[in-house]
Amino acid sequence: MPSADNVSADGAGLEVKAVVKRFGPFTAVDGVSFSVRRGELVSLLGPSGCGKTTILRMLGGLEYPDGGAIILGGNSIEHLPPYRRNIGFVFQRYALFPHMTVAGNIAYPLAKRGVARNERLERVDRALDLVGLSGFADRNPTTLSGGQQQRVALARAIVFEPQVLLLDEPLGALDKQLRDRMQFEVRRIQRTLGITTIFVTHDQIEAMAISDRIAIMKQGRIEQFGTASELYARPATEFVASFIGESNLLNCDVSNTAEGPIAKLANGFAVRAASAEVSGPARLLLRPECVEISSSAADVSNDNSAQARVEEVVYLGESTRVVVNLSGVRLMVRVTNNHLQRVDLRPGGDVRLNWRASDTLILPRESGLAAQPGEAVT
Repeated sequence: MPSADNVSADGAGLEVKAVVKRFGPFTAVDGVSFSVRRGELVSLLGPSGCGKTTILRMLGGLEYPDGGAIILGGNSIEHLPPYRRNIGFVFQRYALFPHMTVAGNIAYPLAKRGVARNERLERVDRALDLVGLSGFADRNPTTLSGGQQQRVALARAIVFEPQVLLLDEPLGALDKQLRDRMQFEVRRIQRTLGITTIFVTHDQIEAMAISDRIAIMKQGRIEQFGTASELYARPATEFVASFIGESNLLNCDVSNTAEGPIAKLANGFAVRAASAEVSGPARLLLRPECVEISSSAADVSNDNSAQARVEEVVYLGESTRVVVNLSGVRLMVRVTNNHLQRVDLRPGGDVRLNWRASDTLILPRESGLAAQPGEAVT
């Protein structure tokens, strides 16, 4: 498999090079570069207004970049019209034609490409079977459920066998249970076809569930590009750490000692870390599930240990979220409900916290980010 920076020129991979898009004085996309491997599903993930949909629209030919290049099959396509790019697009609102049947909607891109009628019928039948809608060809899309309409839109986008598939928050209008099922279906279809796919979403769980790799975006730029496990376990920036998963992000002051880095919190508590690329003012990242919680009389069993007082206990079904106060600093801890049988957790009660130095990550401090769970209690 080619590396992230080397896309084959056989038309199966996609490369974005220093792409810029401005709307008047506003720069929506600021020099973004990334590569997508053959058959890979990459998600562009970030808050509203970060530029992810603008990138997708430039890939599909609905917007044209002000700078940079988009390479598909070794050829620059950034100035080609949409119908010359061989790229399928599924919109957030599906954009189905209400005056056409399901089959008519799916056959539309084939008709525009001059595909013969008999072949159109065969391809439509195959696409309907792939998305699980065999028997729906003569239905009107307005009579279908949201999930069924999404499948029709997906079938229309893949029926002409595009080199690349673009999906712009296609599950955003669905309820949670249907959305979860459709995540699986989208991934199944993408893998069956082996089609190179770009998926835009603001939902981190969705991105982590279906993606081979994820590009985290902020203010028109990519903050970090990697697998879900890389982004979660080793975020490169404070923004990525706060955007992916739950986190305790604490102000600290880092000093390097003979025994390794020590991060001193606002309350003076010293936390051991395995490594740190910065010293002085920084941010400490500690994931809630990395903290062991036990009775206050428990022995110290890890690199970091502290006595804390329980402030809040929230039952979440598969786990319980516990907010504790460590001498003026609040921490969020997640524990499995099997573990709760061994610890008496009540607001106002005392508990012992333990965690490893390797689970303590030190990040450069960034300005302008909202406060996270774990800031000092005032």
